[in-house]
Amino acid sequence: MTSLVIVHLLSHVDVGHIILIKGLIEEESKTFKIQLLNNCENSNDRKFPLQIEADIIKKKIILSSFHNDSNENCEEQIYNIELITDDLSFKFYILTLEENFRIALNDEHLCNYKHHSNAGIVKLIKITGDFDCIKQVDHRKIYPFCWPPNQEELPTIAFSCDVPCHFSQNTIIILKIAFSGDEKGSFFIRFNERGTKKQLFHFNPRFAEKEIVCNSMNDRLEWQAETRYPNFPFELNKEYQLCILMDVSYFQIAVNGHHILKYPFKTVKSTLLRASKNHSIYDKLTGFKIFALNGLKLKVTYVDFFNIKENDSKFYEIFSNLNFISN
Repeated sequence: MTSLVIVHLLSHVDVGHIILIKGLIEEESKTFKIQLLNNCENSNDRKFPLQIEADIIKKKIILSSFHNDSNENCEEQIYNIELITDDLSFKFYILTLEENFRIALNDEHLCNYKHHSNAGIVKLIKITGDFDCIKQVDHRKIYPFCWPPNQEELPTIAFSCDVPCHFSQNTIIILKIAFSGDEKGSFFIRFNERGTKKQLFHFNPRFAEKEIVCNSMNDRLEWQAETRYPNFPFELNKEYQLCILMDVSYFQIAVNGHHILKYPFKTVKSTLLRASKNHSIYDKLTGFKIFALNGLKLKVTYVDFFNIKENDSKFYEIFSNLNFISN
């Protein structure tokens, strides 16, 4: 069965940015394709400065690009190489330079691919084909400075999504997730401060307890008092769309069209009151990471980021409807 994962980026790709994509395949997988696109999923104005087509059976990678000024694919580069590691995983590391993409596969240099169109139009990653799941779509900055400052690799992670710049107030994150596995499992989404171990928001739905537990850490990395929410919306073997709104003083969560909870910023006294008025908790966030525990399995198939007007935040839950797609 053909799988599809779409990740909208928080900002456009720029020189000094990297895209890190990691996934798992199944034993019968044959091919998959990764496209770095402009912000058009299905339109005739679609352009991709880079396409990576992987033929697992033939052990071949084909690199190409497309822009509709010439209405044809640019010159292909073909490489014969073992694509998949022993644990049925793959990892592409794509560094954007001024004249080319520098690409590594499974921690080894693969090639340089010359820009045939402006890499700065890239705002969307589309992955299609025969694969089990995508565990990582990190968009990071490494030049002229690193963001996130700490760029960690976590083998047990279910999904990672680093961003190369700050969030802002009234940013919305949309996640489409499907769950399977153990009915006593749980998962959590964490937002860390500047890539450190300090969690500014820990969102932990627990299937066994049918509750959502939220928490955050202080400057000493100590957990504060838990906040529990009994309105548990999740079931196994179903798909859900989560909407996370970064409000003026709360994280607000909606699922499949319904507001579920809002969680206050509990770390402001130790961190934010010393900052200037032009800074907020959002300057400290570096993306999010999702972990699955106790036999739960999850697959993320859609990610989006965008800002809304302050008045629209009152109706933010509409963005969590399963049929909602941003433009």
